[in-house]
Amino acid sequence: MTTQSMTQTILLVDDRQENLIALEAILDGPDRRLLKATTGNEALTLALKSDVSLILLDVQMPDMDGFEVAELLQRNNKTRQIPVIFCTAISKEKRYLTRGYDVGAVDYLFKPIDPDLLTSKVRVFLELDLQKRRLQNTLMQLHRVQQENERLLRAMGEGVVGLDRAGLVTFANPAAASLLGKEVSQLIGAPVDQLIFLDSAGRKLWSWEDSPVLKTVGRGESYQSSEFHCVRDGKPLQLEVTATPINDRGNSFSGAVAVVRDAAARERVQANFQERRKSPRKRLSAELTLFDRATGANVGRLVNLSEGGLRLVAKKPFTAGQRMVFSMVLPQMVRGSTTVSFEAVAVWTQQASYGGDTAAGFRFVELKPEALEVIRYLLEKY
Repeated sequence: MTTQSMTQTILLVDDRQENLIALEAILDGPDRRLLKATTGNEALTLALKSDVSLILLDVQMPDMDGFEVAELLQRNNKTRQIPVIFCTAISKEKRYLTRGYDVGAVDYLFKPIDPDLLTSKVRVFLELDLQKRRLQNTLMQLHRVQQENERLLRAMGEGVVGLDRAGLVTFANPAAASLLGKEVSQLIGAPVDQLIFLDSAGRKLWSWEDSPVLKTVGRGESYQSSEFHCVRDGKPLQLEVTATPINDRGNSFSGAVAVVRDAAARERVQANFQERRKSPRKRLSAELTLFDRATGANVGRLVNLSEGGLRLVAKKPFTAGQRMVFSMVLPQMVRGSTTVSFEAVAVWTQQASYGGDTAAGFRFVELKPEALEVIRYLLEKY
């Protein structure tokens, strides 16, 4: 698998121009940017202003020697992690080497410098720098995905509860807290068998460890039931609970994700859905809601969908030419995914024929193959 090239900057520091020219001739190459400094102050300025991957630092310089430069680099948060290779013609006595390592050196090169040895050492440290940068990029991408998922979960109208192997709540979105009549902070760490009950009065208790819920998800299957209840604001509420197993990296069962719904409200939606079955477009809009991927906010209701674009009815106004990145929570898992995202641009907007809503038509922009596959599946089903 190929990886995208990444330009790396090497800072060369030596008070003699001929030495800098020689280093440049050896190290110049694709995806490398070479900066040169002839004084310690100039080196510090370049290191602070640039994204430097490696520094080759001469020890013997007037005004400020290499040891002093390295010590100042160590004191700054931006530069303290930059690896420094000392280039020196001084004695190899232990006291000189020890001082260099004490101020942050990662290696020594002794003059006259062997070009092959220099090239080899530089290659090693640049590869380590590349690995660090790739890891940082991966962590940033994972963090963005996590934030997007959390925004979607918070925006969903259905309650979502994460459970560990012991049945303790590890995550709950605001919809789940509202449904159960609790604060999110009150749910985290609470046993699920003390939050929902088997009767409307909240007296008929059950045990997570001995329940068919754990047995079903423990063997890798989904569990669904409408036998659970909760008491919200002093009133009984029947719940529909769907639990899906979670496995760790070793494919061992580690918990479950439970979607919790108001069973009565769900029945009303289902009844309304059945009334709309004659119209594929109405069937689609009855189930699919669009979210702003950037904020997680509920944008509006989908009323038409095609491979080229969509039409929606929203509470907020749009303007022609406005670009949006939408996400949809799918009514069921499609091609291994429960959500789909796509970028679209508004082609037209107008006042809807009812209420204060806005109708808008959007054209897809650079629709990804996986998103197109999900849309085709939805169109075929509905």
